Amino acid sequence: MKNFLLICILIILAVSTDVLAQANWKYHTIVDLPKIGSPISIASDNWAGGIYLGYTGGLAKYNGEEWVKVYYNELDPMSGGNEYRINVMKILFESVWTGTNEGIIKFDGHKKKIYNLENTPSMKNDMISGIAIDKDANIWFMNRQYGIFKLNRSVDTVVKYTIPQGTPLPFSNAKMFFDAEDNLWYLASKKIIKFNNGSIKVIDSNEIEDLKTDTLQSIQIAMENYKDVLMILMKKKIGIYRDQSGVISYDKINYPENLLDENEFFSSLTFDLEGNLWILSRTDLGQAISSKHFYKYSKDKVWTKYEFPQFEGTGTNLYQIADFTVDNNGKVWFVSPYYGVFVFDSKSTGVEDMQSDLFTISPNPANSYIEVSVNEAKYNALTGIIIYNSMGEIVQKTGFVAEQSRRIDISDLPTGVYFVKSGDEIAKFIKN
Repeated sequence: MKNFLLICILIILAVSTDVLAQANWKYHTIVDLPKIGSPISIASDNWAGGIYLGYTGGLAKYNGEEWVKVYYNELDPMSGGNEYRINVMKILFESVWTGTNEGIIKFDGHKKKIYNLENTPSMKNDMISGIAIDKDANIWFMNRQYGIFKLNRSVDTVVKYTIPQGTPLPFSNAKMFFDAEDNLWYLASKKIIKFNNGSIKVIDSNEIEDLKTDTLQSIQIAMENYKDVLMILMKKKIGIYRDQSGVISYDKINYPENLLDENEFFSSLTFDLEGNLWILSRTDLGQAISSKHFYKYSKDKVWTKYEFPQFEGTGTNLYQIADFTVDNNGKVWFVSPYYGVFVFDSKSTGVEDMQSDLFTISPNPANSYIEVSVNEAKYNALTGIIIYNSMGEIVQKTGFVAEQSRRIDISDLPTGVYFVKSGDEIAKFIKN
C-alpha cells in the first residue's frame, strides 16, 4: 500500500512539474511544418508581423494561424538545392532578403527577384553568409569567399568592395550589423571586423583582454545612452565594446555565479524591441552539442534563466537549435532541424489560465508578499504551500497550513513568473 501511494505521489509531481515547465510555450512539431527540407534559420517581421522560416529547400511563413510555403522547388519540394537553401534572412519593411548558396533572393509578397551571377555580373556564386541593412536601406551581404557586396536599392545594382588581402572572411553564417556611423561589423575566424568604405580594422585580444582566454561566439549592435555600442558574446564572458570618436573601451558584464551548468557555454544572442538581451547557450555532451537553457538579461540588468521543457513526442529537453529570434510581441522563437519550432511567450501574464478552486493568490502581480486565501469549504484540504519558478524548481515552501489565509514573504525572489502548488492544485502569479 505504501509503495502504491508513493507511486501516485511521484506521478502527481511529474505531471505538475510538466505543467509548470510547459507554461507559456507552444510547440510546432516538425510534422506540422511545411515539407521543404529541414528548417535552419528564422526571422521575425516586426513591421507587418509574421515569422519567416528558412529551410534547406526553401522559405515558409507563419501568418498567425498556419505555416505557408513561400519559395521552394515546386517540382520536387524536398530536393533542396543551392538556390533554395536559406542560410540567413533580413526583413526590411515588407521585403524579405534571404541569403542562399547561390545569391540573394528578395521577396515582396509573392513576388521574388534573384541577384546572382547570371543577372548581376559583379557577384560570384558562393554561399551568402551574412546580410545587413544600412541607414539608407541599402542591402549589404557577405560572400563566403569573395568579400563584401552592396546592393544599392535606388538603382538596383550590386557593387563589390575590395578588402585587403588576408582580411578574415566568414566560412559559415556571419552576424553582420551597421551602427549609426555607417560602420559595418561582422564576425569571422573568431575575430571582430570593422569595415567602412573599404577600410578594415580587426579587433582581437590586443584590445579586448578577455579574448586571450575565451572564444568569440556572437556580436550585436546595442544602444547605450543614445549611442551605438557592440555587445560581444564569448563562451563564458559577455562584454560591451565602445569605439566612439576615437575613444575605445571595453567593460565586462557580470552574471550570477553558477549561472552556467558544467560543460555549458554561451552560443548566440539577440535583442528584443524593448532592449532586453536574449542569449542561447549550448551544452557539450562529448559527442554532441545541444541547448538546454537560454537566458534573459533585461534592460534593468536582471538575469533570468529558462529551461526548455520536454514536449510530447520529443523524449528530451536537450535540442539542437539552429537559430532563434524575438518577435514584436516578446515571443522567442527557436528552430530545430529535427524537432520543429518552439515558441516561448516571455510576456504572457497568463494568470487567468491557471487558477485553483482550492485557493486564490493576491495581489497579482505582487511585489513583496502574496496572500494565499483558501476556499472556506475546502481549507482543511490545504496540505502545505510550495512555490516553483518558471523552470519548475522549488524556491520556497511551508508546511501544513491550518488557517484560512496565509501571507508569504516573496521579497527575496527575483522578478518573474511563479507557481503556487498545494496538493494537486496549482495557481500562477507574477513577481514584479
